[in-house]
Amino acid sequence: MTSADTTPHDGHAADDVPTAPPTPPGTARRTPWVRAGIAVVIVLGVAAMAAMALREAQPVRLSERFPADYVGPVWLTLEGDDRSYEVRVEWGRLSRSFTHTGPEERTYFFDRGTAIYGRSGPLQVEVTPGTDVEFGFGPAPAGGIDVGGEPWDVAPIPTEDRVGPNRPASADDPVASAEVDETITYGLLVEGVGVRAAPDLEAETVTMVRHGDRLDARCWVEGQQMTNSNLQDPSDDAAAYTSRVWFLVDTPEGEGFIADAWFSRSADDGRLGLEECDGTPTG
Repeated sequence: MTSADTTPHDGHAADDVPTAPPTPPGTARRTPWVRAGIAVVIVLGVAAMAAMALREAQPVRLSERFPADYVGPVWLTLEGDDRSYEVRVEWGRLSRSFTHTGPEERTYFFDRGTAIYGRSGPLQVEVTPGTDVEFGFGPAPAGGIDVGGEPWDVAPIPTEDRVGPNRPASADDPVASAEVDETITYGLLVEGVGVRAAPDLEAETVTMVRHGDRLDARCWVEGQQMTNSNLQDPSDDAAAYTSRVWFLVDTPEGEGFIADAWFSRSADDGRLGLEECDGTPTG
């Protein structure tokens, strides 16, 4: 009887089959599972850095209120690194955009006017990418940059604040009508408008009317110049309406004059199709 054939099919004797070299001391073999784990860690690290970069690139929007009775400069100080930052400042209907270049700290200032013709409500600031912003009011810090010395951009009057259309006089109806408009350059500030016995603020007040009240107008005259803007603030010039025209209107308390700046704002557009008044009542 012959013995079993112990020769492997590859032609080598069983005792001659090569073995894997030993692992050097202090080392470990990286199995596929270990390599996969390292890849996951790298991917997560890259994703985290990308998320952080995305967050840093996002704008930051801030809101700041100042004392209601304060009039004078307000300012914001920006810090950051050596990137450029796009800054948008909004107050009411007015806005101003500029670029802040780091890493130097810089202060930007502009005026807050009186309560009647000035900025009310909060100051809104958006900075892209986000960085630290400090607000203040009072004398502007030394070296501050004046961003209020030129007209700002003007947003349309919000729908809820708009008055109805004017109805000019015509051959069929010599009486025109319009609504009282108390919109100032910064927004709507309803405090009432005086109808006067003569086209002058010093004249006797016949009655007070409010934003949106519709009044019939019979004629116009030139009187004291009136404006809905703050004459001391150049930033609101693009939104200003100024006129010397006053309209003679009917009210339940009697007839009187209302300034075009607070009424139809049509002095340069036909003056409601009305004729000039024959005489100017003196009150």
